[in-house]
Amino acid sequence: LADPATINSLLTESLCIAFDNAVSGCATNIAVSFHADGSASVRDNGPGLNVEIVHDGLTAIEILLTKIYACREVKRNQIHQSLCRFGIVCTNALSEWLTVEVVQDGWLWKQRYVRGYAEAPIEKLSQQAQTWQQIRFLPDRDIFGDAMLAPDYLVKWFQRLPLSLLEATSLTLIDERSGTTKSLLPST
Repeated sequence: LADPATINSLLTESLCIAFDNAVSGCATNIAVSFHADGSASVRDNGPGLNVEIVHDGLTAIEILLTKIYACREVKRNQIHQSLCRFGIVCTNALSEWLTVEVVQDGWLWKQRYVRGYAEAPIEKLSQQAQTWQQIRFLPDRDIFGDAMLAPDYLVKWFQRLPLSLLEATSLTLIDERSGTTKSLLPST
């Protein structure tokens, strides 16, 4: 698993939900952050994943984070399917921890996963004025060793995408480790 594409694919899979919101016109801002602890997060100002129970006692969030190919079944548009391989479920399964935060109907909801399993049911925390969602994860060091998520890899990945689909979206890359911020969209 020393190939940089392997660990960085966890981040590209995490971006798929934000991209889907952007392509459908629901999100205008996406921020990708590389945190000092080695984790990464993707945040967008879209409507957020569904926190309601939808099937077998699970919320839509839990299904997307724990069932393989659930992302493809929910997001049937071809653009989404071409960007995402297995879905966020792989990122969740290959992470030491993953947290998902969603603001829906004026409330912040949060759920934490450890190595693919929910620690507890989703929690309703506090009132919020703006809608947004964020997924933050730490790749499992037992699997990836010292390999780190790399902003440069992500920039190269973006250069291969049909970014015209996201032209109404701002995309910002924040690297807390180096103290740099880079705007990737709108393209100039």
